Amino acid sequence: MIAEPLNKLSAPPDRPPSSRVQGKHSHLPPRECPAGKAPGLHQEPLQGIIPEQHSLPMDTPRELADDLLRGADEIAEFIFGTPESRRKVYYLAECCRLPVFRLGSMLCARRSILLKWIAGQENRVLPVARE
Repeated sequence: MIAEPLNKLSAPPDRPPSSRVQGKHSHLPPRECPAGKAPGLHQEPLQGIIPEQHSLPMDTPRELADDLLRGADEIAEFIFGTPESRRKVYYLAECCRLPVFRLGSMLCARRSILLKWIAGQENRVLPVARE
C-alpha cells in the first residue's frame, strides 16, 4: 500500500488555495506597517530614556592619568599615608560612599574627586558650641 505524501504547503480546508503560506503562524494575517515606518523601528525621539550627558571637566589624557589612583593600596596611601590601610578603603567604599569606581576588578579613584569628597565631609560636621 502506497501512501500519498502530504503537501506541507497546502492550505487548511476552510481557506482558499491561494493563501498558502509557509511558517508556524501561517493562520494569522500578515502585519501591515503604516506608510514610511518599518516594523520594529521607533521614529519617536527617545527623550527621558537616555540620560543627558553631564558636562565633565575636559582633562587631557595625561592629566587624567596623573589624577588616577589605581588599586586600594594607592588610594589608601593617598588618604591615610600608608598602603597597609587598604582594608579601610574597601570598608569606606562599601559603607560611606567613598567615590571610587572599578576598572575591571581594580578599584580606582581620582585624587581631585577624593579631595572634594573629603572637603564635603568636613563641611557636614556641625560646629561644637563653646561655653
